[in-house]
Amino acid sequence: MMAKAFLIGNIGIVPEIKTTREGREYARFRVATEKRWLDKEGQWTGRTSWFTVIAFGKIVERCATLQKGMLVCVEGQLQTSKSEDGREWTEVSADQIKLLRKPREDADFQGFQGPPEELSGLPPAFEGNDIPF
Repeated sequence: MMAKAFLIGNIGIVPEIKTTREGREYARFRVATEKRWLDKEGQWTGRTSWFTVIAFGKIVERCATLQKGMLVCVEGQLQTSKSEDGREWTEVSADQIKLLRKPREDADFQGFQGPPEELSGLPPAFEGNDIPF
């Protein structure tokens, strides 16, 4: 059995490329996802969730080209690790990373910024010609 994860969100930091003690190269970065809804007063509100992504193998080369603010789709498996002192954490071990959109040059990604300009039924990242499929 495995726990499969699909994340669509913005990269929060430039991926760090490191090497394990065994000499295996890996990349680690954070992805922010957003959930938006109308509250009881009819105002848009939202919540940002952060996920740590770790990648090995050929995907590391792709990660080296990623930048803060890029919209990506990460497909991977949930992986729980445990430190020597007993702390546990869960990461997404990436099987595939797809770039959906580059960040706007005039904007720095800062997470949820408030209500969308228009109500189209789709999140603003997927309006108009930006639909990734």
